[in-house]
Amino acid sequence: MKGEGALLRPSHGLAGRSGLLAPPASGSSWVLGPIMKLANALAWSSLFVSLLAGPAHATRWVSAYDPTLHVKPPTMKGVDGTTRNLLIDGDFRREAAGYLAANPGILRAEGGITTLGEVVVVEGSAETVVTNDRGLGIDLPAIVKKVLGKYGDNFQSLTLWLTFDDRESIGAEAYEFTIKADVRGIGITLRDTGAMFGSGGTLRSVLNMKRVWSRVTDDTREQWLPHLETWGQESGHRWSVFLRFRDRRTGMISDALLGRDCAHYHRLVDSQSSVHDGVSWQDAGNGTFTLRPLQPARFGHFDLYSMGLVPADETPPIFFIDDVPGYQRQRCDRYEMALPPLRSTMMGTRVDVSIDDVIAVNGPRVPSADQLLEGKRQDYFREVQVLVTKPTETVADMQVQRIAGRIDKARLLWEAWMREASGKRMNVCTRVSADCDDPRSELTKVELNPERRSPAAGPTSFVAEIRNDGTGSASNVVAEFEAKLGDKVVTGSQMVGSIPAGEARSVPFTVNLQEIPCGTPLPLKVVSQSDHHRHRWKETLIVGAEKVLEERFEAEAGWVVNPDKTDTSKGAVWERATPEFTEIVPGQVAQPSGAHSGTGAFVTGASSNSGGGRITYVEAGRSTLQAPRIDATNMRGAHLRYWASVAAMQANTNGEIVPSPQARLIVLAKGEGGGGDAGAAGGTVGDAGAVDAAGWVEIDRIENVMMTAWADRLVALPPAVLGGKLTLRFVAEDANPRAGGLEAAIDDVTVFANIPACYAAPAPPPAGEESGCGCDIGSAQPPRGAGLAIISVMVLIVGHRRRLQRDRRPRV
Repeated sequence: MKGEGALLRPSHGLAGRSGLLAPPASGSSWVLGPIMKLANALAWSSLFVSLLAGPAHATRWVSAYDPTLHVKPPTMKGVDGTTRNLLIDGDFRREAAGYLAANPGILRAEGGITTLGEVVVVEGSAETVVTNDRGLGIDLPAIVKKVLGKYGDNFQSLTLWLTFDDRESIGAEAYEFTIKADVRGIGITLRDTGAMFGSGGTLRSVLNMKRVWSRVTDDTREQWLPHLETWGQESGHRWSVFLRFRDRRTGMISDALLGRDCAHYHRLVDSQSSVHDGVSWQDAGNGTFTLRPLQPARFGHFDLYSMGLVPADETPPIFFIDDVPGYQRQRCDRYEMALPPLRSTMMGTRVDVSIDDVIAVNGPRVPSADQLLEGKRQDYFREVQVLVTKPTETVADMQVQRIAGRIDKARLLWEAWMREASGKRMNVCTRVSADCDDPRSELTKVELNPERRSPAAGPTSFVAEIRNDGTGSASNVVAEFEAKLGDKVVTGSQMVGSIPAGEARSVPFTVNLQEIPCGTPLPLKVVSQSDHHRHRWKETLIVGAEKVLEERFEAEAGWVVNPDKTDTSKGAVWERATPEFTEIVPGQVAQPSGAHSGTGAFVTGASSNSGGGRITYVEAGRSTLQAPRIDATNMRGAHLRYWASVAAMQANTNGEIVPSPQARLIVLAKGEGGGGDAGAAGGTVGDAGAVDAAGWVEIDRIENVMMTAWADRLVALPPAVLGGKLTLRFVAEDANPRAGGLEAAIDDVTVFANIPACYAAPAPPPAGEESGCGCDIGSAQPPRGAGLAIISVMVLIVGHRRRLQRDRRPRV
């Protein structure tokens, strides 16, 4: 049942924002021509070029498609603004080989490589340029190898510029080629061809902007803007647009979001003016939709999700217009055959698409926006600019220096454009000489009620710590919070200002929780935003509580597997390890990628495959994990919080893997020496909330569900298990009568208890003042030296006086 799967999805389309795909040229083929195998092992590099408009003599154009490198034939943006499937001159290299043999020494054997400003200049030579009597072409892998060989495998992206027309691809203005696709859940098949480019795993994408610089007459943002948008589209194709979704009207998989090349947005989609051919529609609410005025292209909601910049739970839905009179919707691969109308006002039916509809088909994004990719963050990448010259040019030529200087200016415009188009979420570093300053505004800690005061005593404080681990100053940092109290949502914000490199700021807030009993869960989200970075901290805290246990499983801490020696699983058992990402079928996750935090977690079989014949999920039995005993003598109003990933699975009569009510994760608690002492260990699992003969109380149960990501669980501990020594158990159990099993993982286990101040007699109000809340919104003075205003947000929840029942359990 375990094993990775991958969705077959289109490769990156390579076209201008407003271009339309023309029908493929006659005589094109979906196979590489034999000429691609000539010259050297890298001769396939000529696949990166396009259609020649009217050559002087017959030219054989063949498809650039190589099934070992592409999911579908890649496309290019033509010099006329239209797009076509990427074709190459199938005879160019054969003629070049003959031409070079007849003209020995016409190309120098090697060319120099150096930098002008922050632009790498590669002098054309026999190792990087090919030529015949019709002109010059390029060997792209050889160029990339040369650059990485000198400047290191330190760049996620490489952008190429030329001083000459590439006659092997004279009709192409620009294109992108994905070197490494390693993000799941965004509709792209995983692959890595980095070795062909000399990369050991860092390089993700190569763009060829060719002679786009020559189309800009003045190096201003306004002049560059259309080309920055093309640059953004090609760069963005590392992630977008390949999302299919589940149509809630039919339950079927749909490609209605996709238009040109199945890699750009359909023009009837409200994509927030996405750089990927997107437009923006205004719903009038009466069955008509108005095209908003053309806005600067940017990355829309689903783009930002695909790029790993916005988590799923903060991704708003988008919509498309269906049932347009006179238009029959086509599959995305037939989009250009019958283009939909584009009028300022359209009639039709609004169809909303949520990110959950996308996840239902593609699976969750792995890694999510809150996780790291290969140990590094996803909102920053390094991109090197490379200028390739003619073989007759050198870095000393004034023309080469002039072009390099223009690209050196354009790269700064590109960095600014990317920050703006991503909502200040993505940073691109285009320096080759060194890494960029990369100022940060990371939330590293959020602490509620550090003074350990009773909430009834007055406004409660919480402190968010924001740290800048970059090498440059973080500017215009703003901190915001959102707290949920029942059906009330309380928000606040505070201007923090600048945070110098290597420093942190403690940002205090106050919230009036006088009407909220101790032990009440408080869902809290804190967000920091600077000019360069956005980060969030999301956690459910407990009002009036403190941590008495926190276990992150980064080291051995006395947790015991199979404590009674009675476990019966025929497959996996609990182990402390790093979970490996596992899909049962594409889009159906069985095990998360990595721990919830750090590297360690407890998981029932960490491996993603059953090497050595060992089953890597719990089957036909159970596996038990027991925590060290906790001193609960003085604990009152206690809660258990943990993060879980559970896939309770069974095979139905059609052979499909579906959720199972017979596979479950059960959490048990037992008290000894206090109110919960009930005998020896070794009983069987009972019904929810029941106490078995051995004194174990079931406090949580997750079954009949296949989670797609880590889930936060918060459980009240019943008073019966407190007052002495407390023991917790996590039982992974499979009781399917036929094929089935359970994958389970837990991480970040925390036990909270109410602070003593919650039970102290309230102090009388000061003389002359009435008791209770004044309900004013004001500001308290900050601590000495803090230099920050404290925003007091006074909240009244009228009638919210009853405590949570102690045995109340969350359900999946």
